[in-house]
Amino acid sequence: MMFCQLSLLATGQPAMPLGALAPQEAPRGPQMSHFCYALLYAFIERFGQYGGLHCLSSLGESQVCKTEKVCEPDVVDCKNDFECESGRCIKRRLMCNVDNDCGDHSDEDCDDQEPKSPCRTKDFVLSEVGRTAGNGLNILGMSPRSNPFDNEFFNGLCENAWDGNTKTYYRKPWNVGLLFYETRADRAFTSETFVESQELLKRIDEETTREFGVSLSLKSTPSEINGTAITVSAGITSSRTEGIQKIKEYSKTQNKAFFKVSGSLQMATFSMRARTSVLTTSFLDDVKKLPITFEKAEYYAFLEMYGTHYTVSVNVGGKYELVYVLDSTVLKTKGKMLWPLNSYVCIYIYIYIYTHTSGCAYTKNRSGRDNRKSGVIENTISFIKGGTLEFTAALDEKFSKKVKDVNVEDYVKWASSLVDSPAIIKQKLAPIYVLIPTRNLERAIEEYIDEHSVCKCQPCQNGGTVMVVDGECICACTIYFTGVACQTTKSDLYRGELLHQNSLTGK
Repeated sequence: MMFCQLSLLATGQPAMPLGALAPQEAPRGPQMSHFCYALLYAFIERFGQYGGLHCLSSLGESQVCKTEKVCEPDVVDCKNDFECESGRCIKRRLMCNVDNDCGDHSDEDCDDQEPKSPCRTKDFVLSEVGRTAGNGLNILGMSPRSNPFDNEFFNGLCENAWDGNTKTYYRKPWNVGLLFYETRADRAFTSETFVESQELLKRIDEETTREFGVSLSLKSTPSEINGTAITVSAGITSSRTEGIQKIKEYSKTQNKAFFKVSGSLQMATFSMRARTSVLTTSFLDDVKKLPITFEKAEYYAFLEMYGTHYTVSVNVGGKYELVYVLDSTVLKTKGKMLWPLNSYVCIYIYIYIYTHTSGCAYTKNRSGRDNRKSGVIENTISFIKGGTLEFTAALDEKFSKKVKDVNVEDYVKWASSLVDSPAIIKQKLAPIYVLIPTRNLERAIEEYIDEHSVCKCQPCQNGGTVMVVDGECICACTIYFTGVACQTTKSDLYRGELLHQNSLTGK
């Protein structure tokens, strides 16, 4: 697959399929001086569509250039406080207390005295919930790769919270104002059926960007790289990007239906401290590296690293979400329907898929064969949030062996792994520029949204909804139409129904 190519010189567009729209980039802006670098940038005029190229390459690049300016390091003045080797200033009372208050352990060089812990003889560990508190979120749905908060800073306190699941007291970071462990599970799983892959992508987009009040633009693949350090974010998303790509591939096929099953499990609730938060040294260094003038490629890279927003208050745990790809031809042959049953969703399509011991059980058809092998389920795509890498790998291995159903044992293993790797399932957000107020960051978020707007797509026909998914315009059609632009009526039966409706409305 080919992607947008950004180059210093204008080049001819590659040959495209008949009727395809190539992504168009505006001419690059002038070279901008940025300390010891020169920067080039571009912007997207039109996304690829109807089988055209995706727009997922970087919108800017930097080049080393000659300059007479000297990049002087900032001078740190901690006055009466202790100056860490990292440049952070801390109170002298925090020295030699066992905790890594500097972030580089330079405050624990205590040859002349015995370190004294704020927790005395008790050894309270930091939970994964506390460590990842405040993780960022991207307005287009992509998972940021680093946390701006230093959650290994405790400010000399020894506050803790009890987790009934692990029977353990966990230490509460200074940045976290409230931390409360309580397990709550959804009383019922929810289910939805989709007859087109584009409908499913639209729903995923709506769910992903609902918190931001932005919709119809979804980006799961980072394109702006600025070389900053990468740390692991909260929870394993179970190859979310890969899942979206798989669903997009099904837009090229016919006779497929999709059944999405969702449920969540809450493990803990926390809220961040409103003031006097302590940010990581790497985050502050990356802020200092941002150009004084607005150069969007650098700012976009920062947003994709740390998020456009950060979490102020959060429910963490996991979201158990699977998409079953069904063969609609087999469904018609078997003459069965999709039924949501009872409080725990099951699928009755000559098979049962159960997610709880008291929910459903597999049955056999009249010939005595196991209904799981009836051929109705063609594939299973995981959008599970939370859980350890070991669980995710085991689930992927199971799917690779053509085992397309997930049973209660898998669910229990996943729920157990949330303690070690939780994910955000509900949150209250604030823009990232609240942490370091700058007009350029506020502008960057606004332009980042505009850069990926559906206004850069051609409209869909016959009432279809256009959306942007990873640099490509896709049409989500109504039930009567299909095709890359919703240009084709599905069947003569639908065409007759439409003519009847139009005659009634006088169209």
